[in-house]
Amino acid sequence: MKHFHYLYIFLFSLIALSSCSDDNVEVTQDDDAFANWQLKSTSSQVIVDPAKYSEASKDEFFYKHAEIKNDSLELVISYGGGCGEIKAYMVTDGYLTKSMPPQLNLLLSFEDHDFCEAIVQDTLTFDLKPLQKEGHNSIVLHLEKYTKELVYQFE
Repeated sequence: MKHFHYLYIFLFSLIALSSCSDDNVEVTQDDDAFANWQLKSTSSQVIVDPAKYSEASKDEFFYKHAEIKNDSLELVISYGGGCGEIKAYMVTDGYLTKSMPPQLNLLLSFEDHDFCEAIVQDTLTFDLKPLQKEGHNSIVLHLEKYTKELVYQFE
């Protein structure tokens, strides 16, 4: 009888763990650059749109790391999920401060319709070239919910 008790615990654990997966899924993008993310590494452009900035989804996620590499912003984020659709895009309102160097606010719009509770870590890469402004060679980026300063330098 005791062996059946262990068998039930084992089967229940197996079913619970198999309900969430971390399979790689193809990335899709629609016309307004809204990406469905489930890949470990992918890329998209930063969107400059005040309306999208104010409407951005803010489901819970955490920054593990953020770094500018050449003309790209690479983010490592973690969130609860593993078995549903995730939508993410990087957006700015486009309003540069008049400081030197100018400063710009960025927001990772993150929408998580995933009710699994596994901790997922993804790497997202965003092209920063749309942020380059004539007459400047750097911009300080303020990424919402990220405490460190990011300086984007370009030619």
